[in-house]
Amino acid sequence: MACDQSDGVITTVSGRRVLVRAAGLASPSPTVLVLHGYTGTPTGIERIAELTEIANEAGVAVAYPEGTATNRGGFGWNSGAEVFATSGIDDVAALVEMIDAIVATGCADRDSITLTGESNGAGMALTAVCAPQLRAAFRSVVMVIPRGR
Repeated sequence: MACDQSDGVITTVSGRRVLVRAAGLASPSPTVLVLHGYTGTPTGIERIAELTEIANEAGVAVAYPEGTATNRGGFGWNSGAEVFATSGIDDVAALVEMIDAIVATGCADRDSITLTGESNGAGMALTAVCAPQLRAAFRSVVMVIPRGR
């Protein structure tokens, strides 16, 4: 299957958006799923991570999903934390749906997905790998907690 979403936004059935960056990739490829932090955005974490270009050049797709809207602006994840996290939304189910949508583009190899997250996204990454429906979904997981200045 050809990668039909080489560099754009897909929207899941429930309305979540995912930036998919797979410039020049023609078939299912290893994929890095990058979760933004609290009040972050997919485009913001893409800019901060500086991962897209180097990953695509190495034959790796990158996907930046959108969390749940926060009352502070931006988005967050229901990681189970009491602060700097959203609540009341099943973000594990949302990630399952997002992964299915990314794989359906033909860009992502379901058996070769690395999950990474920054701050609240790292908390969500931990929540995701512990959830029964996602436990086996990832080849590897990288959690990043930035140090304050």
